[in-house]
Amino acid sequence: MKRSTDHKENNEKEKYQFITEQIRPQKKQHVLQFIKRIGIVAVLAVVFGGVSGLALVAVASIFGVTDTMVARQRMEAGLMEEGSSEEAGLPATEKLTKEELEDYFTITQYKELNERIAAQGERCGSCIVAVAQSRDEDWFQSNEKTTQQCGVIFCETEECYFILTMTENLSESKKADVLFLGGERIEAKVKGRRDDLGIAVLAVDKEKLSDDTQKAVTIAEFGGESNLKLGTPVIALGCPDGVMYSVMWGNIINDSVAAGITDGQVNMYCTDIDSCEDGNGIIVNLKGKVIGITVENLTDVGSESSFSFLGLPELKDTIDDLVQGRKHAYLGIQGSDMQKGTLGDSEEQGIYITDVLPDSPAYEGEIRVADLLVGIDGHPVQTLQQLQRYLAGCRPGERITVTVKRKEEDMVSRKLKITLR
Repeated sequence: MKRSTDHKENNEKEKYQFITEQIRPQKKQHVLQFIKRIGIVAVLAVVFGGVSGLALVAVASIFGVTDTMVARQRMEAGLMEEGSSEEAGLPATEKLTKEELEDYFTITQYKELNERIAAQGERCGSCIVAVAQSRDEDWFQSNEKTTQQCGVIFCETEECYFILTMTENLSESKKADVLFLGGERIEAKVKGRRDDLGIAVLAVDKEKLSDDTQKAVTIAEFGGESNLKLGTPVIALGCPDGVMYSVMWGNIINDSVAAGITDGQVNMYCTDIDSCEDGNGIIVNLKGKVIGITVENLTDVGSESSFSFLGLPELKDTIDDLVQGRKHAYLGIQGSDMQKGTLGDSEEQGIYITDVLPDSPAYEGEIRVADLLVGIDGHPVQTLQQLQRYLAGCRPGERITVTVKRKEEDMVSRKLKITLR
């Protein structure tokens, strides 16, 4: 009976022997698969790291990452190599925390910016002069309080230097005193002026200047309109804080201010540079190119506590007329642009006349307040800028035909003959 039982057990073991063979662990294959996966991960990591590195290099080249920024990143990562801190402008031995490093670079960048601005101020100083009314005594040594006013030498011929300045201190005088950087004082002739803009051009005979002064003089260069954008850094030279040859800087905070003038309008630019009662200046960009001038009669368009300036690139033709002594054509109106739909459902468009100056050609030609100027000599003229450009091509004494619409019972069109002055 026992043998029968043992035989039965042996048969059962043989019957399920295949199961034991199939579930036997395969250790070698598992190890190979694990190594293969690790290898794939390592290759992918190398590829990803290489692509990331190339992307960072490309971004750095596009956005101008400086050596100082790279040094800062390396220091924050604790990878600054010995000796490289001096090349980046960092203390060679001092160990900085992350907060100290942030302060250090902020101060360093601020210092570098101020040094750059100071360098521009010094470089441009030789084209900046002080200007005042012509008088017998030395006004800059007089005890009488006189507002200091600056000017900039922007053009020259073989005989003359030409200086752009403000009309504020010139009154109706045909002459002005000019003090150069070296201390030489010369009487200049008022070559031309635009009182509506608040600017004038003076001419200084070179033969009246010493050789040393002429050697020291530099000629300023005008910048382009592309420099006049919101957020653009600007430098005020001349007398921005009431003291000659002072330098201040800031940014353009409003680039869309229109200031109405006689027979047109001009663009004014507001800055965050603090102004003072006697402050005035020439505005340059970071390359030292002249882009503006502060003018007293147009300051009401901006803030009383900060500088606003007149953009010069768009006035190059006007300034050229002043240099040549040419008089601009004068009509004598002030107004504002009226677009379609301004008056309810009205389709009328043109220059709405808000003021007609007494004894002006416009007044004598019977243009009246509330008229709508729509054309000149058959050409559509419907904005102040169009009017300004059209009159720039005219000369005093020229006779023009101005088309206005006047509200009577209905809008009536009138053609008025006017002789410009």
